[in-house]
Amino acid sequence: MEPITLIEARKAIETILAGLPDSALPLPDRIEEDERGKGPIAWFGGHGYHLTSATRGADRTPNPEGYRSSASWDALVGEACTRMSAKAYADKAATR
Repeated sequence: MEPITLIEARKAIETILAGLPDSALPLPDRIEEDERGKGPIAWFGGHGYHLTSATRGADRTPNPEGYRSSASWDALVGEACTRMSAKAYADKAATR
């Protein structure tokens, strides 16, 4: 398989995420109103997401797809950590 770039990887991840039906997505543990009036917060585990706060650019144009963009980056960071952790374990075992 030919290597792909980070940009191509993010596009692929975002395409997969966008193609999921709503029924396949996790449901939040709870949804509550922000006490400062900034809109609803969806809670997944210990992470809360302000549902109407995703924006883009200097003019702060509403951009709900910002969550998908963050998810693709988080997936890549998770993969990097997986590989670095595996290497660290291998290096540690080699020094025993």
